[in-house]
Amino acid sequence: MSVSFLRPDRHGIKQIIEHYGPLGLIENRTCDDTHYPDICAFHYTESGDQTLTCDPKVCGSSAVQIASVDPKMGKAVTKWKLLSKEQIDQTVQKAVKTNLERGFSFFFLRCGEIFQVLSFPPVLKKVDGGKKRTKINLNVILLDSISRPHFYRILPRAVKALHDISHNPKIQATALDFELLQSIGQQTFENMRPFFCGVVEDDNKVTASAKNTKASLGVEVLYGTFKKWGYQTFFQEDLCWYDIWGSALTDIGKRETPQSDSEFRESNFHYRWKEFQDKVAKKQIDHQGITHFSCTALEKILRRTNHFDFPQKICLNGRFYSWYFMDYITKVYTALRSDEEAKPLLSYTHFNTGHETNGKRMINMDANIAKFFKDMASFSNTLTLTLSDHGHTRTPFRNTKEGGKELYDPVFFMIVPDGVREKLGPQRTNALITNQKRLFALKDVHKAFMSLYDPQNMDSEDYSVTGIFSEIPPNRTCADLDMLPLTRCKCEGFDEEFEVKENADDYKWLAEFAVGHINNAIQRRHREGGANSSESYGYGNCERLVGKSFSKVIKRFRREFIVTSMDIHVFPPTGYNEDEVFRVSVKQFAEPKDGVFFINSIRVTTYSKFAPCADKSVDIKLCTCTKHQTSDLTKKGVLFENGVPRKMFGSETIVKDLDSNCLLFLRRDYGTFSFVLEVANVCTNTTYKFTMTGSTDQRVFTNTLPISLELPPKTFHFLTSVSKYVVKVDSDLNLKASIQVKNEESDTFDSLGTIGVS
Repeated sequence: MSVSFLRPDRHGIKQIIEHYGPLGLIENRTCDDTHYPDICAFHYTESGDQTLTCDPKVCGSSAVQIASVDPKMGKAVTKWKLLSKEQIDQTVQKAVKTNLERGFSFFFLRCGEIFQVLSFPPVLKKVDGGKKRTKINLNVILLDSISRPHFYRILPRAVKALHDISHNPKIQATALDFELLQSIGQQTFENMRPFFCGVVEDDNKVTASAKNTKASLGVEVLYGTFKKWGYQTFFQEDLCWYDIWGSALTDIGKRETPQSDSEFRESNFHYRWKEFQDKVAKKQIDHQGITHFSCTALEKILRRTNHFDFPQKICLNGRFYSWYFMDYITKVYTALRSDEEAKPLLSYTHFNTGHETNGKRMINMDANIAKFFKDMASFSNTLTLTLSDHGHTRTPFRNTKEGGKELYDPVFFMIVPDGVREKLGPQRTNALITNQKRLFALKDVHKAFMSLYDPQNMDSEDYSVTGIFSEIPPNRTCADLDMLPLTRCKCEGFDEEFEVKENADDYKWLAEFAVGHINNAIQRRHREGGANSSESYGYGNCERLVGKSFSKVIKRFRREFIVTSMDIHVFPPTGYNEDEVFRVSVKQFAEPKDGVFFINSIRVTTYSKFAPCADKSVDIKLCTCTKHQTSDLTKKGVLFENGVPRKMFGSETIVKDLDSNCLLFLRRDYGTFSFVLEVANVCTNTTYKFTMTGSTDQRVFTNTLPISLELPPKTFHFLTSVSKYVVKVDSDLNLKASIQVKNEESDTFDSLGTIGVS
C-alpha cells in the first residue's frame, strides 16, 4: 500500500483563492526605506582572507557612532561612542576583536539617518590535534508557521531556486522535496522537541500548574551528541531573549520584560542576563550567531521586542530583517570553508517571519531565500535542511476546512551538495531520495542525525534506528507515528472521522465538560498562585468562561475510545465583541462507561491582547480578561449579579439554594439526552464541604460519583456532565449532597445534613 496525501478539492481551491488570490500572482516585494552603502564592510581576498574597509564618506558631514551590546546586561544598545573618521578603520577593527572576545559577532554603526549592523563570523573552534575537518556540516533552517502548499503558493523564486539546484548541471548539488513530513501537533515546541531530543510531549494539557514555561526543547541532547563527535554548535533565532513571550532559547517562558538596567543584572530579577547565559550553556550551544542583534533591531524598527503578527514589512537599512540572518549564516559557512582545521558545524536558525495574521509576510523572504538556497548549494560539505513546524495557526485561512488540513502539512527540503552525497554514501543517499514520498515525522530526522557518526548504528538499514537515513516502509501510516490528539493525518483515508453538526444537543454535555474542566483549572491556578489575601479565592482577572456555541466537531474512533474535537466559542470579556475560541479534545470510552478525559486545549483566537490584565499565575492561553477593573459583572446579560451564568450553550441555568443564598446548586438540561451539574459558593465569609452521591443508572458521568470537594468563598466548581446511553431510561438517580459549613470566625465545620439534588 502506498501513501497518498490529501489534496484540495474544488471547494478547497476556492477557499485558497479567496484568501490569497489567483495562484501564480506573487509580487516581488522590497523594503520601503532607503538602503545606504555600508559604512564598514568585510571583503574576501583571493586567498580567502578577510579584510575590513570603512568609508565614512557614506555619512557625509554627519558624525559616525558605534555601539556594542553590554556584556553585563545583553540588552538593546543605548550607549553610543563617537568615532574619529580618520581612525575609523583601526577603531572598528578593535571593536571586532573586543566583541568576539565577549561572544558577540556584531555591533552597530550610525550617522545621521543611517543605522547599520556590521556582523562577522565567530571565532571558530579547531579540530583537536591540528587535524583537518573530515565530517560534513549540517545547517538547519526552521521557517515557523508555513505549510508545504503555502510555500509553493507564495515563494515562487525560492521554488525556482530549488528546481534549478536539481536541474542545472553547473550546480553540483541536488534538492530533495519531502512531500509526506507529518506535523505531530500545531505548535512549534511540540514539533521541534522530537527533532532535538526525540521526545513527544503535549504542551496543551490543561492542568492546575501555574507554570508559564514549556518543557525544554532538549537542544542539549542533539548538540551534546554532536559535540562528542567533535562538532561545534550554533543556535540562532530572530527574537529578543527578554521578550515577554520568551524565545526558543528561554523555552518560551512568559516573563515580564525588564524596564531598567538594574532589572537585567540585580537580584530582584535573578540576574536575568546571567541566568539566560547559564541556560544557553546547558544546551551545549557554542555560538548564538546574531541572535542578540534582534533586541536592538526590533527596538529600532518597531519599538518592541518581537515581530509577531505585524507589520507586514520589517526592514533595517533597506533590507528585510530576515536577510540579516541568512547573510550571517552564509558568512559563517564561507569562513568555515576557508578554514580546513575548523571543527565541523551543526547550526540551527529559527525564522518567525511567518508568525503573523494574514499569511503573506513570508513573501518578504522569497528573493533572499532563493539566493540563500543557491549559496548553500555551493558549500560542498554542508547539508542544508529547510523545514517548518506546522502551517498557519493565526490566519483567517486556518479556520477554513482547507486551512485546517494545511495546519499539519509542513515544509521539508534538503540541499545535498555532491560532497555531502559522497560522504553519506549510496545507502543513505538512496534512502533520502526514496523517502521523499514516504511518511515520517521530525522524530525520524532526529534518529537520522543521532546515527550519523554513531559507530553502533551508522551502518544500520533499520529506519527505527536511523530514521530517514534508511528506507521507510511504503505502507507506514499515521498510526505508526507519535501524534498528539488534535492532529489531523495528512494521508487520505487514515482518520475514520465523522463531522457533527454545530451545537448538536447530544454533544453539549461534552462541550460543557470541556469548559468546566478549563474553568476549574483557571480557578485552581489563581488560588494557588501565591496571593495571601481573599483575592486568592475564586477567579481573579482571568474570567470564568461561559460557553456560547461550538463548531467544527469531529469524532474519531481510536481503539476502545472515541475522541471528540470541537471549537468552543465563549462570550468575550467586557470591551470586546468577537468570541474567544478554544479548540478542545476530549476522550470517552466507546462502550458505555463512566469517565470522560480532557486531552488538551489550543487557543484558536489570539490571546496576546490579554497580557496587560492576565493573572500571573494563570496560563495566558486560558485567560480572557478586561483592563478595566470596573467591568460590568453581569457581562451584558451573560451572568446573574452573583456571577452565576444565566445560560450555557443556550440552556438556562436552574439554581437551587442549598444554604442561605450562598451555596448554590446549578443544573442545565439539554433536551432529554443530558444535563450538567455545578456548585458555587457565592458568599465571601463562609466555606463549605460538599459531597455528592447517587446512582448512575444507564447513564455516563464524565466525573464519577461520589464527588467531594471544599468550596472556599467566591468559588465555582464544575461537578459532572451526565448523558443517557439508553434513550428511554427515566429512573431517578437519587442524587444527594452532604454539606458542612464553616463561617470565617470559626475553625470547625458544622453539618447541614443531606439534601436531595436530583
